[in-house]
Amino acid sequence: GFPDLAFSSPHGSPYGRREAGIIHVIHGQSGPWPATIDLRWGLQPDPADVRITEVHGVKTDDVLCYSADAADYDGDGVDDLIVNEMLGDGILPEDANTGNLIVISGTLIRDLP
Repeated sequence: GFPDLAFSSPHGSPYGRREAGIIHVIHGQSGPWPATIDLRWGLQPDPADVRITEVHGVKTDDVLCYSADAADYDGDGVDDLIVNEMLGDGILPEDANTGNLIVISGTLIRDLP
């Protein structure tokens, strides 16, 4: 019932996957967010203060989410994210580093712990 805030760290390196990219979703809430939110590993705020979901790029150098948009792409009444993956591999082996567009279900993000 509250708007979320999503933004990216396209050159983030989750779990050692250099420049795989990270999308950070800070979930809306009835009260204010903390004045400062540190997203570094191990320094994130207590989930009782603010709930954050991260979406990680799959492979090294995929560069997830330089661009994004939000709309209800799947018609379930919840906005989804559509993001680019700058150097993601396509479907076929010859598609290496061609890039991808990825739709991330807003329902999935909403329901994650």
